[in-house]
Amino acid sequence: MKIMNKTNTAVNTLVKESINKAINYTDFRTQVAKHVEDGTSSGPYQSEALSHYTLLNNARMKRLDKTIKVEDSIVEKFRGFKENQTWIVLTESWCGDAAHSIPVMNKVSELAENIDFKVLHRDKNIELMNFFFNKWLYVNSKINYF
Repeated sequence: MKIMNKTNTAVNTLVKESINKAINYTDFRTQVAKHVEDGTSSGPYQSEALSHYTLLNNARMKRLDKTIKVEDSIVEKFRGFKENQTWIVLTESWCGDAAHSIPVMNKVSELAENIDFKVLHRDKNIELMNFFFNKWLYVNSKINYF
């Protein structure tokens, strides 16, 4: 029991510290646009390929920010959402999966005043990323695929 309490306390502390370092979606979009302007990407590794992916993702997110339409049934559910939540996405400017999903997550989070949508740079938050990755591996190792 003591080990579980220590683990839970450590995880809670890690998540709280990470939330304090997180930025909102608008600031993330501003950072991505600045990387495009500078010909760079977020994260410690710089390459022509990562800069190119950042350029593509900026265009994708800009388009999705303008064109996403949320279905009325989802709008109603989230407008009535009362629970306080913080949604955190770990990503970098060059991540194609995030470029397609976080504009949608942002749009949905804007429907509920009590959802705080945050973005963390993956490569600056390795400990948090590894915690959730290891959790995912554990869960998936328990699934019988056959």
